[in-house]
Amino acid sequence: MRRISPPSASMTDLPRNLGLSSTVMRKLGHGAMRAARHDLVEGLAFTDEGVGPAVLVLHGGFGGIDQGAILAEAALPPDRAFRRIIVARPGYFASALAGRETPVAQADAYAALLRRLGITACLVVAISAGGPSALQFGLRHPDLCRGLVLISACAGPLPVPEAALKRLKRFKLFARLPGLAALGRWALRRNPRRAAARGISDPDLCAATLADPVAGPLLARLQRSVMTAIPQRLPGTLNDIAACQGFTLPAALPLTAPLLLLHGTADPIVPVDQARALADRLPQARFVPLTGAEHMALFSHLHPIRQTVAAFLDAL
Repeated sequence: MRRISPPSASMTDLPRNLGLSSTVMRKLGHGAMRAARHDLVEGLAFTDEGVGPAVLVLHGGFGGIDQGAILAEAALPPDRAFRRIIVARPGYFASALAGRETPVAQADAYAALLRRLGITACLVVAISAGGPSALQFGLRHPDLCRGLVLISACAGPLPVPEAALKRLKRFKLFARLPGLAALGRWALRRNPRRAAARGISDPDLCAATLADPVAGPLLARLQRSVMTAIPQRLPGTLNDIAACQGFTLPAALPLTAPLLLLHGTADPIVPVDQARALADRLPQARFVPLTGAEHMALFSHLHPIRQTVAAFLDAL
């Protein structure tokens, strides 16, 4: 295993084209349109959309607001209304990274944003590399945190497998040579199943996920997003890798918010033992192992995840 250092200043100066301080129209499943405001507050790019209980959505590595929107759509019960605050975490797109490299600093940035928006309490939904800052948010800002939902989330020191390092090298090359990224998008359109199989290795489960009328299109959106705007995703991704490698929680863990941990038992990226060990330390935590699921559990097990999240919300 090798350690990854945070991105250099030159890497964080890569161009960002999020289209901030504007209003965009997001298409709903039934064909209607809803206004979603893109903005930049407290150095964080975000969208604020919908009405109802507030939910702070934290994407994972190689992410951005687009992937946060996919996470929210996949994990939250579709028959309920929410006010969704979807942030680009520091280092992604227009969200400043300098001074916010650590999960602690990122958690404080989320809290400052929420207070600026007049939000007094929210649910936090985080996936993968969004886990460390979500946990620090719950620890440092208990007054703002109604509950935490962590899906396939990093909750302890996370070495980087060699396979992940090779993939990272490939994406660095894509960032320098846009033509290669375009070729990758073309290959993805021609054979989406091959790309999906990298995250869902069981052939039958992969086929069923792609054929699912809800999970299939969401997974396809995620795959396309990873191959777009790569230079705007790399600084945050490099920082996430470094932060997750060194992430630890205090021996005394004064986390009081209700916690739901959903994790695939076959996750090759973030070991399921991290979720299990965290749940063992907290009496208010509920750990739900997703049998046979890998790091793409959000899609391969979308429907049981939604049902479990709905029950968790009912108990808050």
